[in-house]
Amino acid sequence: MEKNYVSENENELLLESIMVKEEEKNVEETLTEEEAGTVAPEDEEGQGETTFKPLENDNGEDTNGVDRSEQSICDLKHWIIGDYVENEFVPEYLVDELPFNGSDGSVPSENRFKSQQLHKFSEGEAGQCLRNRKIWFIGDSYIRCFYNGFLDVLRGNYGAPHAVKMKHLEKRVNISFIPRQFSDVTQAHLDDYNITITNVGEEYFSLGGHMDAVKALLTEVKDDDLVIFTLLIHDNKADWVENEFNGSKEKAEVAYLDNVKNIVKWISTNRPKGQLVWTTSNSYIESLVPGVYRDYQTNQRILRISSAARGYWLEAGFPVLDTFHLTGIACRTRECSQDGGHFNSAVNRAKSSLLLNYYCRPKSCDE
Repeated sequence: MEKNYVSENENELLLESIMVKEEEKNVEETLTEEEAGTVAPEDEEGQGETTFKPLENDNGEDTNGVDRSEQSICDLKHWIIGDYVENEFVPEYLVDELPFNGSDGSVPSENRFKSQQLHKFSEGEAGQCLRNRKIWFIGDSYIRCFYNGFLDVLRGNYGAPHAVKMKHLEKRVNISFIPRQFSDVTQAHLDDYNITITNVGEEYFSLGGHMDAVKALLTEVKDDDLVIFTLLIHDNKADWVENEFNGSKEKAEVAYLDNVKNIVKWISTNRPKGQLVWTTSNSYIESLVPGVYRDYQTNQRILRISSAARGYWLEAGFPVLDTFHLTGIACRTRECSQDGGHFNSAVNRAKSSLLLNYYCRPKSCDE
């Protein structure tokens, strides 16, 4: 069947062309030394003053000797409710079950857990924790924005918080074992700490359309240090639903969740030595979502699907990073997103901060 999809790349270029020019000019700026703070000095072995204990292996197991019986934001086992204050995400509380019926999705106080605050990593702290690590970001354009935000944090770049970085900003690379279906492969290497961070994507990247390729890729990278992975929107977006399921959103959801169960079972059988982190989908500023997609990208629907997928991963012992509550639910203005779904640098740096708090486990995680 012929696909009449509008090019995702064309949409991205159009959106970026209407961004505030001042943000575009400053997209690569970094904070001054005074703004960024002083990086911890390195000792003779190249380690900073602050010591972090990054996770080493086996998802779902405690490798740090830390008592995690208490609820912690760093465990990536909870929904995280909070808001942005001066471009910084401030957690308010954690919750296990989240009602969302089209209202504000508020949770009764008796069902809330205290949330620790996120440690804001300096360039030196992040580098120290991730020294010699290989890190993979695998997914759609939302993951690409996350990847760009993660690199900002690792480079100490906290400037231009309202810039939306959707483009491939790093160098494109050819890696022999990556399946040919994935044409968008970019990589950054931070020489000072010998950290390699790779983003693997594809236009219209869906789990249903790329299952075999995803398994082939994960077979090659699952034993590397850290893999961040998610797919949802292109399995449930208007184009895919209309062309593959004759417009039935319900059938598309069932098929997607069956595929999630498939990949969870597969990765559990082929247990990774590194850390694999699944993320939920972004939530949306619904009024900004293009009209043709709006009925498919309501927060009520996306939360329902994300929650079910999240449950499969948690049950299998894998951490799940809640990006749903860091995006359209918490950041609700046009400064946050131009199209309602791709979010600005402040939001993607907040996702990165949460990921680093999980992987590097600063002391604040257990306060």
